[in-house]
Amino acid sequence: MRSSSKCPISSYVWQFSDGTTSYGPSPQKAFNDNGVYDGQLTVTDNTGLSTTQDFTVTVSNVPPSVNAGPDTTSDWGRPVQFNGQATDPGSADQPTLQYSWDFGDGSPSADGGPSVAHTYAMPGDYTATLMVCDKDGGCNSDTRIVHVTRRDTTLGYTGPLSASPSKIITLTADLVDKYGEPVVGKKVNFVLGAQTALEIGYLGSHSYRLERMFDWNETTPSVTGSVQSRKPYPEYTKVQEIGNVAEARYNSMAVKLTRRLHQGLSVLGGYTLSKSTDNGSGIRVLNGDTLFPQNSFCLDCEWGPSVFDVRHRFVASILYELPFGGGKPYMQDGVGAAILGGWQVSTILTKSSGFPRTAYVGTDRSNTGGGQDRPNVVVGQDPTLPGDQQSINRWFNTDAYVLQPLGTFGDAGRNTFYGPGITNVDASIIRNFRLPAAKSLQFRFEAFNLLNNPIWNDPNTTLTSPLYGTINSTRRPMREVQIGLKFVF
Repeated sequence: MRSSSKCPISSYVWQFSDGTTSYGPSPQKAFNDNGVYDGQLTVTDNTGLSTTQDFTVTVSNVPPSVNAGPDTTSDWGRPVQFNGQATDPGSADQPTLQYSWDFGDGSPSADGGPSVAHTYAMPGDYTATLMVCDKDGGCNSDTRIVHVTRRDTTLGYTGPLSASPSKIITLTADLVDKYGEPVVGKKVNFVLGAQTALEIGYLGSHSYRLERMFDWNETTPSVTGSVQSRKPYPEYTKVQEIGNVAEARYNSMAVKLTRRLHQGLSVLGGYTLSKSTDNGSGIRVLNGDTLFPQNSFCLDCEWGPSVFDVRHRFVASILYELPFGGGKPYMQDGVGAAILGGWQVSTILTKSSGFPRTAYVGTDRSNTGGGQDRPNVVVGQDPTLPGDQQSINRWFNTDAYVLQPLGTFGDAGRNTFYGPGITNVDASIIRNFRLPAAKSLQFRFEAFNLLNNPIWNDPNTTLTSPLYGTINSTRRPMREVQIGLKFVF
C-alpha cells in the first residue's frame, strides 16, 4: 500500500517470530541468535484500512571476538595467570562460549573458562593461544607471548660442620630460589677432599602424546556372532594406527660417587632409585609387552609400570694399581719392580632389580581375534612371591590369576609383577710392560660373570602353557674367561 495525499499511512507494525514487535517504515532490529526468522508487516492508513505482507530474515552466525590478554614475563617454575576475554554478537551465544588454552610448550590444552594458570618448566619464549567457540561452531582465537626467564637460586649447606673419625654422617644442602622455595630436578654435588665427589640428584618428567599402536576398529568381546560382525565398522578388518595417545611419568633419585685416580685407586659408583609408568612403552616394544593393548578403547586400562622400568640399579667400577714399580711407593726398581710392577686389578659390579612382566591367557577367550587377552585376578592373591619362595620352577604366584569368562576381557593389569634381577661381577688383571722407544706391551686376563652366577631370563607368563611360571633359560652365559695381548707402538 502506498501513501497518498488522500489516504496517508498512519502505522507500520513489524511482528517477528521471536515474539518482538517493531514500528515505523524502517525499523532497526537486533537478533539474539542466528537462525531463520519469519515475520509479518501490517500497514494501516488513516481510514483504518490495512494490508499485510509476510517476510523472512536469515541471520548468519558471527564468531566471537577474542582477547588473550597482554604479553607477560614470568620466572620458570612459577605459575602464570591467563585472563582472557571473549564477546559474542549474539547474546544467546555468550553464556555458551567454550574456552581452550594452548600454552605453547607441548603440554595438554586446558579447557575451561577464560581464566587459567599454567607453570612453564623451562625458560624461553612461548606463544599462548586462546581459542573460543560458540555453540554453533563459530570459533576465533588470539595469542599472547609469555617470556619465561631464569630465576636466581641460592645453595646452602645444612649438614654437620664437624664429625668424629670413622663415623658416618649425612651431608645435606638446600637449593632455593629467590622466592624461598626449593628447586627440584637439579643435582647437588659434594666434593669430599681433593679427589672424591658425591653427587645427589632428582629427575622427574611427565610425557604426553607418545606414540603407541592401537586398533580403532577393534571387535567387541562376545560369545555370539562372528568376530567381523562385532567390529564398529564391519566392512573393514583391523585398522592399525600409530597415534600420539600414550602418556608416561618418570621419577628418580640418583647418587653418584667419583674418586679420581689417586694413590693407585679409582672408583666410580652410582645408585638409581626410579619408577617409570605409562600406558604404552613404545611402538617397538621389548620382550614381555605387546604391540597392541588388550582393549584399544580403554588405554587407561593399560596404565602400569613401563616394560623397561628398573626400580633399583647399582653399578660400580673400581680400578686399583699395585703400589710397586717405577713411580710407586714401593720396590721402584730391581727384581721386585720387575715382578710386581705394572699390575692393575679392576672390576665392574652390577646389581639391579628385574623388569616388570604381564600375565597373558595365550588363547582368544575374548573372541575378538586380538590375541592380547589378560586373565582375571584372584582376590587376595599377591602375584609377587616372597624372595625365599621364588625359584626357577615357580618365580611368581601362579595362583594369582585365573582364566576370564569366555567373551570378556580379563581384569588383570599390565606389568603387575617383576622378573628376576641381575647380579654380575666382571673382573680383569692387567700387566703393563714398558719397552724401549716409547713402546709397551699389555697382558690382559679378563673374566665375565666371574662368580659364575646364573642371570636368569624372564619366566613364562602364559596361563595355558605347561611352562607357566617357570624359568627355562639364562639372560647371559655363565662364566667366560679370555686372555689377550696388546702391543702399543
